[in-house]
Amino acid sequence: MALRLNLAFIAALAVAGSMGVAGPAAATATPGADEFGPLTATGCTARNGPGDFNDTCVYVYGQGTHVERVRGAMVSWNFPPVPLTLCGVKVHVWGTYANGARFDRTGQAQCSYGGSAYVNWYPNAHFKDRTSICVRTQFKDQWSNPACIQIRK
Repeated sequence: MALRLNLAFIAALAVAGSMGVAGPAAATATPGADEFGPLTATGCTARNGPGDFNDTCVYVYGQGTHVERVRGAMVSWNFPPVPLTLCGVKVHVWGTYANGARFDRTGQAQCSYGGSAYVNWYPNAHFKDRTSICVRTQFKDQWSNPACIQIRK
């Protein structure tokens, strides 16, 4: 079932014109591009939600251990790929700065009419090598499992 979800999500991203590549939680880095700079890594994990296919995703922008931006998102699609309206999504992100301090933020996503409710954070800082940046989303009072990316030099 998880394989079917990931393949359908990849197809939905392709239809939407996204440059990211979805994969399981703790996915390896995948190259891409974004309006704010290079997309260094993307990881997604399946979750419950309103669509036929629902994921929690983490998008990390930067180079090596330097992280410019982190985007946490809940993405929902029906099949055939049709985006859904998403409102009331809360996003929680966490990781470890290079100095050992905890990066831990929670934000409320704006309503999305394109099937992706997200929050951006701009730490513009170095993170500890071989630690993870993780995201989880809350929808209708239910938190998802985390989607994580490992930071490496």
